[in-house]
Amino acid sequence: MGNTRRGVMPLAAAVLSAGCGISEMMDDSHAVRILEIDTIVLEMKSLVNEDWPARVSLVRVIDVGLMKDLLHMDTRAWFGEGGEAFRNANPEAFYDDWEVVPGSRIGPFDAWIDEDVVGVMFCGIWRNTPPVRVVRNGDIRIEVGREGCAIAEAR
Repeated sequence: MGNTRRGVMPLAAAVLSAGCGISEMMDDSHAVRILEIDTIVLEMKSLVNEDWPARVSLVRVIDVGLMKDLLHMDTRAWFGEGGEAFRNANPEAFYDDWEVVPGSRIGPFDAWIDEDVVGVMFCGIWRNTPPVRVVRNGDIRIEVGREGCAIAEAR
């Protein structure tokens, strides 16, 4: 587990500096925050997901134009042929994949990438949930609960 990447692709979007020093990239609809994640911890509550492990995938891309495809992808498709097709078509992206057991906490995992990236998280629980745009930086915690995955500050 951990981030993997093949190849290099130039940044396809303009990088802007916001007033307080936070960088953003523009896609066709609005600004997307560049991710600067240091570490990731995953926690899964007990008796969630019918007490089965849950798969969590963090996808980080350099090309902001790919965000639209990722955010519109069905989560179940991500963990099947749709995700495999995306990985094959975008080997330059960064992929982090985990499986979390109910009642457990795993990590921290080093997640720093020396590239300007934007990200989407997929949460594979029994209840199909939409992908989540990742905007929180630093040390983060992914909580797996009855409603899916949520991103919070590490504790």
